[in-house]
Amino acid sequence: MSFDVLTIGSASTDIFMVTHSKKIELLRVHGHEDLAVPVGGKILVDETYTRVGGGGANTAVSFARLGFRTGYLGKVGADERGTQLLKELKQEKITFIGPRAGETGLSCILSGIKNRTIFSYRGANNSFLPREVPWKKINAQWIYLGS
Repeated sequence: MSFDVLTIGSASTDIFMVTHSKKIELLRVHGHEDLAVPVGGKILVDETYTRVGGGGANTAVSFARLGFRTGYLGKVGADERGTQLLKELKQEKITFIGPRAGETGLSCILSGIKNRTIFSYRGANNSFLPREVPWKKINAQWIYLGS
């Protein structure tokens, strides 16, 4: 298959958690701001939502929405999160040409405070090897390389 753009990089499920909890404090430690939360506490979240994440998958969505025939090459887990992620890419008219194995990456993004903080699990992204690349399927005018 021929693409206008092929993106190569990570894919994950991003869970956004928005909070304005007063239990979270910003402290200046070692010359930078750090989050402080009570150990063993519970921080209430005001809103959550889930999106496709990861540098390769995110840019694929952007290129597809701009009208380019887009392919995505990366490693997605052979799990429920991976199935959902690929379903969302398909809805965006993105062709996935990578392998499926392991567990799909996951990020929890805490926002609503001064800046966002990301807890990231790379999962299958960390085990994507050159021998898993379907070299014969790569036919693109442009290639975007992410992490």
